[in-house]
Amino acid sequence: MIDFGIFEILNVTDEIKSEIMNGESSIQIKKEAIEQGYKPLIVDGIRKVIQGHTTLEELNKKLLFI
Repeated sequence: MIDFGIFEILNVTDEIKSEIMNGESSIQIKKEAIEQGYKPLIVDGIRKVIQGHTTLEELNKKLLFI
């Protein structure tokens, strides 16, 4: 099987930067990021499982949900 990476990229927009600077909780910052299109690591991993690049078992190992 070919190795594939799973990725999570947070685009720090002005809104997110403002929330960080104002000391908002990580939950609030993540909520804002998701509203702006952020996809958590697990989403990319599941997409690669669906595409057949990896298995749920391997994804589970890499994300430490053992």
